[in-house]
Amino acid sequence: GKLALVTVSRFRYKKPDADELDKAAPVRKGEGEQWQCPFCGQDDFPELTEVWNHFDAVDEEVACRGKCVGVMVRLDNGVNGFIPIKNLSDQHVLNPEDRVQPGQRIYVRITKIIPERFQVDCMSKSSALRDENWDFRPPKDAYYDDEAEQKDKEKEKTAAKAKAGSTYIRRVIVHPAFHNISYKDAEKLLTDMDQGDAIIRPSSKGEDHLTVTWKVHDSIYQHIDVREEGKANSFSLGQSLWIGNEEFEDLDEIIARHINPMASHSRDILSFKYFRPETEGGSKTKCEAMIVSEKRANPAKIHYFFSASKELTGKFMLTYMPRDKVRHEFVTVTPDGFRFRRQNFESLAQLMKWFKEHFRDPIPGTPASPGGRTSRTPYGGGTPGGRTGGGITPGAMSMAGANTPYGQTPGFGRSAPYTPTANTPFMTPYNTPGPSTTPRTSFSGGSGTPRAGNYSGGATPRGGSTPRQPGGMTPRRDGREGREGRDPGGKFPPPSPGQGGRGGHKSKNANLWGA
Repeated sequence: GKLALVTVSRFRYKKPDADELDKAAPVRKGEGEQWQCPFCGQDDFPELTEVWNHFDAVDEEVACRGKCVGVMVRLDNGVNGFIPIKNLSDQHVLNPEDRVQPGQRIYVRITKIIPERFQVDCMSKSSALRDENWDFRPPKDAYYDDEAEQKDKEKEKTAAKAKAGSTYIRRVIVHPAFHNISYKDAEKLLTDMDQGDAIIRPSSKGEDHLTVTWKVHDSIYQHIDVREEGKANSFSLGQSLWIGNEEFEDLDEIIARHINPMASHSRDILSFKYFRPETEGGSKTKCEAMIVSEKRANPAKIHYFFSASKELTGKFMLTYMPRDKVRHEFVTVTPDGFRFRRQNFESLAQLMKWFKEHFRDPIPGTPASPGGRTSRTPYGGGTPGGRTGGGITPGAMSMAGANTPYGQTPGFGRSAPYTPTANTPFMTPYNTPGPSTTPRTSFSGGSGTPRAGNYSGGATPRGGSTPRQPGGMTPRRDGREGREGRDPGGKFPPPSPGQGGRGGHKSKNANLWGA
């Protein structure tokens, strides 16, 4: 079973005997009018009688040589070899001259050694040369890696298919962007073109498909499948064109409504100040090395940047490092904007704002990390011993519901509607003339009870002025002092809920981001 390289020397023939000649049955070559000799394979006889004359001829040049029984070869060491005709190929061979020629170098497997004749028998079948069943090679040992061999075979098949290329049907389409070329030729043509330019070409999926190849970035091209419907014939353009579930009328509409918007959104990322072109097509190893270096230079910042993905064309990889672990996520460019974490954004600014606020949220499709914050809390439920969703404590939620900065006054809620009771004084729709004094009361259950020692007099209808006592302040029910220092005269209302006398809230992450 040794594999050897030999040289074809000559062919060996065997003349037919009388019985074989009597049983000979000449056949036509294919569907033509010419006849073929069943022994030597000569197939240029226009008439059947000439085949019989060929059998009976005496001249060696025109007489039948007989049936070929094999091919004589010579090894590099000078030993002669013989390949039987049945072992020349996996398919039936009548005339070996159609396969090999004298002087040609071919590979064979040695099947038998004949010392007395100083000759070897050989086999040149493709299946024998590959020996996939391990019939001729030495037996495998106990440690042979069959899985690695299977992976190598699959790689070889994939490489062979890629080398052979796909079969494209040439189309008759008149459009400046259409070319009857393969995807490799389209990528070569786009190399010197601008970012966002596109080429429309035939598809390997069949006659009812087209492919739009457009340039995302240098050496990065996206291939978009276009399905055709309502075709008049195999070579014409369909009446309706579909990309996914979206319909287009013609090729110009595909470029205007699908390709150009995606190219524009891609340019937004390519021109972004935190885009890195030197990532070798979005290599994760390269990106991790870059962001770790930036983190060491400035540990106080959360570093991040974009890179164009060559593996997933049409996507940009977002690499960021919130603490010690580098994370990679992908942003998909669509005609409507950007898609990130199953959400759509119209602009890159909206995407980055959302990302900086929700980068700690669990990534959709992945389990939340143990002990991490939950992004949502069921309504009405609180987190035991912790904060509720959004950073609001249960006490703050109760104060917000009371609509006062210090909690709800019993029986008096600003959000509750006014309901007259039997103890409520009659309310006139206009101001009562003359000065009046309204006692400071704490309403409980709709009845008014003046505070002791401070005021006297009855209730004044709404709309009347309520002069305050000079320098006086009403003690609060919770025992806290009033606003004597800030508002000695009591001329201003208490602060509204949510203000609390503090300035506007500033984001905690405002100064954390950098690259």
